[in-house]
Amino acid sequence: MTKDLQVGNNPFDQAWIVLKAPIYEQPSTFEEGNWPNYSDSLGQDDRFTMLPNLEEMGKPYMWESEDGNARGTIYPDDFMNSIKIDNFELNSDVKGQGKARKYLEDFIEEGQDYFIDNDGFLLDGVHVTNVEHGAAGFWNKMVDRGVIDGAHSTGYIRTNNAGDEHYTHAYDDKTQPWQHELNPEYAEYHNLEKAYEYHGTVDLPSVLQHGIRGGSPKTRSKRYVPESLRAADLVNYTTTDPEAALRFAQERARRTKQDPSKVGVVRMRTADLPEYVEHQEPDYGDLQGGMSRVRQGSIPPEVLQQWS
Repeated sequence: MTKDLQVGNNPFDQAWIVLKAPIYEQPSTFEEGNWPNYSDSLGQDDRFTMLPNLEEMGKPYMWESEDGNARGTIYPDDFMNSIKIDNFELNSDVKGQGKARKYLEDFIEEGQDYFIDNDGFLLDGVHVTNVEHGAAGFWNKMVDRGVIDGAHSTGYIRTNNAGDEHYTHAYDDKTQPWQHELNPEYAEYHNLEKAYEYHGTVDLPSVLQHGIRGGSPKTRSKRYVPESLRAADLVNYTTTDPEAALRFAQERARRTKQDPSKVGVVRMRTADLPEYVEHQEPDYGDLQGGMSRVRQGSIPPEVLQQWS
């Protein structure tokens, strides 16, 4: 249930002082009524307006900072491999002191650790849902500063129709590609497992500006080049595994003593690319026996998106 607070005439000031999103749905991975208490101090505390008594809320993850000055609750979203923050509040002792971001970062870290310990895996994405107008300035700033992946006025993580991008800012139509690994069920539902390919590079700024030039197959060992492409002038390589692409680029930069800050991965739609030849990489190569997609020629920058 939404509740307005009179904490100042400036809506942005309100957002910094009380940051809140209401309850909206049941979790998908926890049995209702079986959620544990996390602390002996989650009971009544009248310094909080929105979260005066966490014990009565019955959320999957209920958090209080070590000093007792901040509280929050999280729902896990396995399908989108994310945590969803639906409540976060500072109490009256620390409101307006510029401490919200530090408390929020601690909250996120401890929340993700909790689901690692109890579910056995990391929920990579971090989103805030049901953001009210008065709090949008704060949450959108947290997106811009990389603290969270998205802020949503809805009770769920908003995505585009194709499912390959999510909205980033509350009350805004900005979107971006997912910046973390997707749940295989989500990828299969949206037919994304074959929709994108990735290329790791030791010079991300150059690739984004000029594209993937490719290299001469004549300078490569035959084991790295499909037989049908060995006579081509240039060949380029992609993979459907973004983490493998990143490992490849990081190892290449380390081995060739290149600037690690320029290492990155670009993403492209398979539909924007010509036909490829699938190639089994050697077990001892940079892709460690994985499958690569090899094409003749270069890939222009217009079809590339930065992934990491």
